Amino acid sequence: MLFRSLGPRDLGVVGDDHRVERDPPGRVQAQLDLLAPARAGRGELELVRAVRTNVRDGADHIKAVASEAAMLTTAVAGVEEMTEPELAAIVREAARLRRRVMAHAQGDQAVRNAARAGVASVEHAFLVNDETLAVMKEHGTTLVPTLTVTDVWSSLPGLTPAQVERQAVLSRIHRRSAEAAIAMGIPIATGTDCGVRGVLPEHLAREIRNAWDHGLSPMEAIRAGTINGARLLGLQDEIGTVEAGKRADLVLVDGDPLADLRRLEAPAVVLKGG
Repeated sequence: MLFRSLGPRDLGVVGDDHRVERDPPGRVQAQLDLLAPARAGRGELELVRAVRTNVRDGADHIKAVASEAAMLTTAVAGVEEMTEPELAAIVREAARLRRRVMAHAQGDQAVRNAARAGVASVEHAFLVNDETLAVMKEHGTTLVPTLTVTDVWSSLPGLTPAQVERQAVLSRIHRRSAEAAIAMGIPIATGTDCGVRGVLPEHLAREIRNAWDHGLSPMEAIRAGTINGARLLGLQDEIGTVEAGKRADLVLVDGDPLADLRRLEAPAVVLKGG
């Protein structure tokens, strides 16, 4: 069984006042105010340049910030940060450079824009309706629902009353949208949004269990955390299944995880790159 997170050289971020730069030797450093094409209104040309810069600096994948965070207590939750043509420009340039684009998108219109623009996956999609999910299915967009985020934040201490109120609404809509996506047969891959307050690297196993709780079978949930993620990243020939010739990125657990997915949260052995 494979669990792979995007590592330091894997991800370039475009939009939302962020750019990822490589800080030799091989470390990635997020810097503010270097590229803010979406908010500054610089348009498609600057976004294309941002893709080229991130690829030049070592990014294997491009992450487009298509919406703001829905958990912010702004008047409109998850408002879009980029237009569909801007996202399409990112996707075209990334494809030319043999890179795939993933989109942080939480609001309904932002998710629809991202899917129509041709991104490989949408992360979050907290607030989508069935019509937008149908657009994702039509375009073959993978959903990375990050169910652990709303799961953790539903009981996270220290939230303001406004955050608690917003979170209650998000949790309810997020659960419904994830269940609908699974029922519609949209491809699911697991991701936790690790780095958000309260969300930790070890929560990936919890995300697999959450995917099962929202409608995947135990094996489908495990596949979401293994081969589906590898396929999304274009790494299915290297990792994702236990086969001769592939890297041994494995976790071994005591007992049958299909009988109880919580066993994945306490692996007996972890092998990486064997």
